[in-house]
Amino acid sequence: MIFLLFGFLLLVLKLSQIEPVSQWTWIMVSLPFAVAVVWMELIEPLMGLDALRQRREQKRFLARFDRDKQTSGLMSHGQVTRLERKSRDAQASKHGR
Repeated sequence: MIFLLFGFLLLVLKLSQIEPVSQWTWIMVSLPFAVAVVWMELIEPLMGLDALRQRREQKRFLARFDRDKQTSGLMSHGQVTRLERKSRDAQASKHGR
C-alpha cells in the first residue's frame, strides 16, 4: 500500500511539474507502481500474508453471520455457532482427540 501512495505522490508531482520530479523519466515515476504489483503478486503469497488476510476475513464473516442468525431468532438457544464449533474442533485436533 505504501508503494501505491508513494507512486501517486510522484505522479502528482510529475504532472504538476514540480522540481526535481518533473525532470525524472516516466519510468522512474512509475517504478513504485511496479514494485507494488511485484509485492502483491509475488512476495505476499510467498510469505503467507494473503492467506492470513483471507482467514481473518472468513472469521469476521462467520462471526457476523452467526450474530445475525442469533439476533434474527433463527438459532435455538442451545445451538452452537459455527465459529465456536470450528475453534472447538481445532482445539480437539490439536490435543489429538
